[in-house]
Amino acid sequence: MPCVCSQCGRVLKEFNRLFLCNGCLSQLKMSNNGFMIREEFSSGSLPIYNPLNTGFDICFYPCIYEGLVRDMIHGLKYKDKRNTAYTMAAMIWEIIDKSNVRFDLIVPVPIHNKRLKMRGYNQSALIAQELSNLMKVPHSNAIKRIRDTPSQVLFNGDMRWYNVRDAFECITNLEGKSVLLVDDVITTGATMCFCALQLKDAGAKIVGAAAFAGSV
Repeated sequence: MPCVCSQCGRVLKEFNRLFLCNGCLSQLKMSNNGFMIREEFSSGSLPIYNPLNTGFDICFYPCIYEGLVRDMIHGLKYKDKRNTAYTMAAMIWEIIDKSNVRFDLIVPVPIHNKRLKMRGYNQSALIAQELSNLMKVPHSNAIKRIRDTPSQVLFNGDMRWYNVRDAFECITNLEGKSVLLVDDVITTGATMCFCALQLKDAGAKIVGAAAFAGSV
């Protein structure tokens, strides 16, 4: 069976570990190789507004959330294009692999059970599973969503922080572990921040945030 592009379906002339043809790959707007937050990770700056000045310690995202990148995320999230999860994970892994940070566990950002039943899957969990295979690091649904909040796309700026506050709970002891928190896209960073706080409360010593795309 020929290897095809995960987006346009074009047959690839040779194996491509991203499963993207050159045409689709050229349409992706790439970001810098992640950014740092805590002082000990001071090789970069924090371009995300974070009023708590806490949460995740380091963040990675390979792409900017626009154009084909946005279409890929919407396809995975709303159109059941689950094969896209591998492509996203492979691109995330490329930038994590260049860093000096290693992780003991991979945890997806959860969706509420009501939304999980409607959609049939958690897109962040699909990316986390693929990352787990690539990184040879176990993954766990260590965080659950305890409050069914309206979609973040309905809010702007500070309201996104209020929308997801107290919406998550970590159900696993993570004492001393370095944890990679995975989502499809980072916009304000609110969801990642509140999930990361739960991981820290459960004992995680380092929390990294990883997503396929960011809006900053």
